[in-house]
Amino acid sequence: MRMRLAVRTGALVLSIGAGAGSAVAQDALLAARRGLVEDFAQVVAGTQVCPRYQPNATLLGLLALRYGLRFDDPVVEARLEERAAFHAARIKGRSEADICAALLRLFGPEGSNVKNLVRAAP
Repeated sequence: MRMRLAVRTGALVLSIGAGAGSAVAQDALLAARRGLVEDFAQVVAGTQVCPRYQPNATLLGLLALRYGLRFDDPVVEARLEERAAFHAARIKGRSEADICAALLRLFGPEGSNVKNLVRAAP
């Protein structure tokens, strides 16, 4: 009886642990998706002010694929528009040179947020 209880308890712990692990993984995936939308919203807002740079559509597509983010999803699209408008309002009135420097620093080849999310416009 005692052995059976111990085995059942162990199985319960394993099943709870597995559930908790997948919940943590789901939270991490959700956070990554939100972060990607936020980063892209900053790029959209910045490139509207700074025509020297454009979003790197190839990298964005790869990141979206990696994290299962669909930009054609109406919820994602609405959130992206909302956050891009928020960032556009925050940078309003700043010089083009400042915005270009910020884009390069955050999203350029050596970017501190996402490397190569912007590239020089043709």
